[in-house]
Amino acid sequence: MPTFVTHEMYTCSHIVETVHRGFGIDSGFRLEWIPVQSTCPLCFFKSLLDNSYELELEDDDDEDRRRILKHLMHPYKQQLTKHLQVLVDNKRCALSGIRGRYSGFKQIRMLEKLSRMALKPKSLGEFQATLQVLINFQKGEPRYPTREQGPL
Repeated sequence: MPTFVTHEMYTCSHIVETVHRGFGIDSGFRLEWIPVQSTCPLCFFKSLLDNSYELELEDDDDEDRRRILKHLMHPYKQQLTKHLQVLVDNKRCALSGIRGRYSGFKQIRMLEKLSRMALKPKSLGEFQATLQVLINFQKGEPRYPTREQGPL
């Protein structure tokens, strides 16, 4: 069965490895490197959280915080959506075994809830708390996550 391994290298120098398996009797191995022109989800969430704290220091008014949140989210919403979807997809691909499957479904539901909270936060504080949970979740995952996909 041939094996194809893809390493995606982000601009922050973190790597995500994907293992693809194919049908056949060939026992070949192929490795490819794909440069990704963005930061990894962990670094992206950290920078977004840091930016939110820096902007929050400028104003103490609730109206100003809503304005800050709107301006902070606007340029990054598409990239945030993409990273959150990748987290959920990676977790779905990693399901294995009965015990792992239950835990995986629970984590997927949690990630989906966090995604909704991050994309439509009610306040700047909720947004910051959600980002912190996502950062902690990413830190708990393997540093170089491996995603194994079925036959090509």
